[in-house]
Amino acid sequence: MTRRLLRQFVTLAILGVGGVALLACSSGGSDELTWDARSIQDSTDGAPFVPSILPTSVGVGDSRMLFALIDRETGTLVSDATLEAHYYRLAEDPEAEPKTSEEVATLDVVKRVLDLRGVVSDGTPAADSDLTTVYSSTPSFDAAGYWGVVLDIEYQGKTYHPRMKFWVLQETPEIGIGQPAPASTQLTLADVDSASAISSMTNPNEDMLDETVADALKTGNPIVVAFVTPTFCQTRFCGPVMDAVVQPAWEKYGDRVEFIHIEPYDLAKARGEGVLEPVPTIAEWGIRQEPFIFVIDREGIVRSKLEGVTDVNELSDAIEKVLAE
Repeated sequence: MTRRLLRQFVTLAILGVGGVALLACSSGGSDELTWDARSIQDSTDGAPFVPSILPTSVGVGDSRMLFALIDRETGTLVSDATLEAHYYRLAEDPEAEPKTSEEVATLDVVKRVLDLRGVVSDGTPAADSDLTTVYSSTPSFDAAGYWGVVLDIEYQGKTYHPRMKFWVLQETPEIGIGQPAPASTQLTLADVDSASAISSMTNPNEDMLDETVADALKTGNPIVVAFVTPTFCQTRFCGPVMDAVVQPAWEKYGDRVEFIHIEPYDLAKARGEGVLEPVPTIAEWGIRQEPFIFVIDREGIVRSKLEGVTDVNELSDAIEKVLAE
């Protein structure tokens, strides 16, 4: 990851895009946790990495928390750490009541590796490393407001305890887990002259382009809907996610699961005018950035949503759950 991307990455995390407010992190720990901004900021001293929370929004109910550890010296993603997450419900105003918190869950954190070696199509954007590593956890939040997380991190023979606080929304902008999937009628192969009109993949998978979400919901099969743009990716992970995650999952489950690939942008305008105009389906699903993958059960209910970096194992786990229902 370049220095420029590192600055952008950390800035987005600190500003709290879409309601996630990362204020700081800490190395080491204390017997009494405090959650005001100054205390958290001061506790960053000594950590060889900058931790970040990656989701653009976190909502009440089951959530997917994604963490990245960015090496302070090289700007690269740390790939060989071991994490555990402790989640805390905080006071309504952590600045006024910094010592008020209640630990509600301790969860394992799973390493997710987007392996780009030999899978990225020519001409598509790629991450800055062949192995892009993030760490995921799946807490459930029972109330909106401020929450905190302490990460127990083992790295290079030492243990660190970074703290972050973030805002949990009553509802996320995008379709949430447990909600019905919109019966979208996006463009399919029947509406265009060629697959390239609705897919920016070098070699489009036509099986993912031949039915609308509305039609897939009528089949009674589980569904994977992938909002990914390999060529016009704004997060640098779209192409790799399609090649290294969605395509392998389709090869394994395509006979039992409906797979749908939707380009987030109007490709004619993107190619002809250089304008990235979202397609109507993006607003219908409430998506604000890509890549975004939804896994839907046989009843048409969203059971998992994977934003940003993921790997084929995480998507496969989500698919296996809906197949088992």
